[in-house]
Amino acid sequence: MIKFTRIAALVSVLVMFLSVFGAPSPPDQTFAERADPTPTDGDGETPPPPPGEEQFPGDGEDYDPSPMTSGDVSAMLQSLDLKLPWPAGITHCITQGYNRPDVTHYGSDRFALDFNLRYEAVAAVANGTVSEIVYNPNTGRGQGYGTYVKINHGDVYSVYAHLSEVYVSHGEQVSQGKIIGKSGNTGHSTGPHLHFHMRYNDRVTPFQPEPMSGITGFAEGGCYTSNNVETHNPVDTCYTIGVGQGSSRQHLFQEAYDRDGGRANIGCPDNEAHWWHGVVIQDFRKDGTGEHVAIIHDELNDDPAGSIPAFVIRGDIFQYYISIGGPGSELGPPTTDEFIGYNGNPQSNFRGGYITKIDNAWQTRPWPERRDGYWYAEYRNGHNIGKAGPACVVNEPFAYNLVFADWGRDSSPYGGKCGVWADNFSMVWRRNIEITDGGNYRFFAGGMIRQKYGLMVSCFLIFAGTSRRKSTRS
Repeated sequence: MIKFTRIAALVSVLVMFLSVFGAPSPPDQTFAERADPTPTDGDGETPPPPPGEEQFPGDGEDYDPSPMTSGDVSAMLQSLDLKLPWPAGITHCITQGYNRPDVTHYGSDRFALDFNLRYEAVAAVANGTVSEIVYNPNTGRGQGYGTYVKINHGDVYSVYAHLSEVYVSHGEQVSQGKIIGKSGNTGHSTGPHLHFHMRYNDRVTPFQPEPMSGITGFAEGGCYTSNNVETHNPVDTCYTIGVGQGSSRQHLFQEAYDRDGGRANIGCPDNEAHWWHGVVIQDFRKDGTGEHVAIIHDELNDDPAGSIPAFVIRGDIFQYYISIGGPGSELGPPTTDEFIGYNGNPQSNFRGGYITKIDNAWQTRPWPERRDGYWYAEYRNGHNIGKAGPACVVNEPFAYNLVFADWGRDSSPYGGKCGVWADNFSMVWRRNIEITDGGNYRFFAGGMIRQKYGLMVSCFLIFAGTSRRKSTRS
């Protein structure tokens, strides 16, 4: 309790609420436990798994021990003429080889190979038809193969697992060398890599996929150069320029790219990330339409590194943004991806306001001024309260002595119509309270929200009084 005696004081109440659950981690920072039995080092401690090893068999099935003669396998592989699962002229190494029951390559995965592809192009090893695509962007224990593609080559199937992106569709006929996706870190994985295996007749009867690119005897630690070429596949900048390449925060660009739909919705890079009016930007062209899309990051204010996300801006809004001076204008850098606002039109928000279509014309609007009798709420995507620009600013008419917000599980503030995420957002509530009479006053601030993955809440009260204030606390 704070007691005021015969004073007139102005009290500014600042409430900060930080909601962070399931916040993304940069690549190579997600590690799970090994499967049992687990080897130990000389001190009896469990050593960390090397990057690029998934933690458990991908699908958990027991393998079918049906015998296959060496003649059966030889005939199948000779007809397929397998090539290594990445473009020609590139060398990659095996991080986990055949028959590793101490790690994960056993049972149905005993003839699997892990290659150290880090968010790189993955190519079909032979002609075939895409028979299955599973999208699972999660990483960690119990997530299996994550995102993967299965291709039917007739009597045998090839599987490409832990992908970050998929460039083919179910039922699509693909030729050998076709780029079907990009390696990644989805599923039971400790780092970006490609898990590859083949099975007979779509059963869990694995076999050694040899020869590939004329190579036999694949061994863990060995490095191999591909000769896998699709002659009619044009040069594609998705495989020559990486998302976020040139930025010191490349993983933030990759997160924005994936969050907005990846290649299907953004396309391929036109250039490397570079500075533009005080921000870092990378330009893209959407496949098929040529729509100009960009990912922009406010790196100058990103302290600590990674606390301010990168955001996607596109199409007509991006062209209008350029026309008014981009981040050098009064709007500053973007603070949201594009979304559908309250008026039913596309909208992008920025540090100083927002762009939306009003009366069939693109227009800018500043954030509202503070109103007496309201809580001034500033929402931010990410968890940098001090330096990030607001994603949304609202005068909220909560009760005079109570601030309470319940967005519900997995829902965004204002139903997503203000550009704020359902996860990994922060907010600041402010309100001025004028005290004109003596007496005792109690001030409370708190926050609570139900979440699936955990909770981190920071609540602060800041009091601004006068030199005449006398206070006691109890």
